[in-house]
Amino acid sequence: MKIFPAKSFDIPEIMKIERAAFIPAIQETQKTFEERLRTFPEGFLLLADNSPQTVLENKVPLIAGYFTSEIWNFIPQSDDFFTLGHSAQKNHHKEGSVLYFSSFALLPSFQGKKLAEPFLTGCLNSICGSFPKIKTIVLLVNAEWLGAKHLYEKLGFKEVRRIKDFFPSLKQEASDGIIMQKSVNSRDANC
Repeated sequence: MKIFPAKSFDIPEIMKIERAAFIPAIQETQKTFEERLRTFPEGFLLLADNSPQTVLENKVPLIAGYFTSEIWNFIPQSDDFFTLGHSAQKNHHKEGSVLYFSSFALLPSFQGKKLAEPFLTGCLNSICGSFPKIKTIVLLVNAEWLGAKHLYEKLGFKEVRRIKDFFPSLKQEASDGIIMQKSVNSRDANC
């Protein structure tokens, strides 16, 4: 597995991951991903399965997952910053101190293979290492996604607040969005 920067020609594969990983009501649009890539290309990373078998079958490495982020000046108290499809361009400030990781997904065939933690850690460390002003990382997770929430807690994220009925749900009418954050170890930029 290899982490590498996304390019505009990767968008169709990213959209396949988005459609496979999330229910339709919460899938981001291609336009949203294109804007994220234009706004902060250093914060849009991909995971490739570059194993010989995969490359032989597909002629190129298979994109197994994606990670998108933005840098903000502050941790917003307004829920509007966290809406699906929000404008990365409007919120992003390259010199800010808060990394908002806006989306993270793996193809279902790569889930449960212990790839999420090293991929996420690799992305965060890469970005924090390149942008030393980052002091805090923030994310929003669906309260129903217990596996994701457990992973984030394992990496040191703590729940700071909830947005009631933020996510559409297949199990109930809606589920809460949980805002989580963690501090960056400024000594070594280890996220």
